[in-house]
Amino acid sequence: LEADQYLYYDADCDGGSNGTKRWLIDSDMPNPTVTEDLDEDKACNYHARLNTENTSVLPSAGTWQVWCGLGWVDTVLHLDNTGIWPHVDGQDESTVLELQGQFSKHDCSEQEALNSLQFELQGTTAGGFPWYKA
Repeated sequence: LEADQYLYYDADCDGGSNGTKRWLIDSDMPNPTVTEDLDEDKACNYHARLNTENTSVLPSAGTWQVWCGLGWVDTVLHLDNTGIWPHVDGQDESTVLELQGQFSKHDCSEQEALNSLQFELQGTTAGGFPWYKA
């Protein structure tokens, strides 16, 4: 994995206006001034995703789809915060989230580097969502 990883919400990862709303873990830095296709690659290319229609908070745990070489694998990931959980309205956001998962359990050793990453709050996107960098 590249040195920098990002955690952010994207309403449409390829900008085609027909995408699925999701939280992403990606090596491309998001552009916080746009509301969709935040990495501006016109493709849905990232390490992990959590599809969700509930945009009010970043889930502390969930079954994410993680790219594991030959396809997507369901993996339970936890985001442990060091303070108050982030809210979309920009209030009371945690500053650091730690990612925990069992990547090797699912034959996903190339993603083990994601385990225990410390994501630090960088700001808020144009859509009003917090984004993080590890």
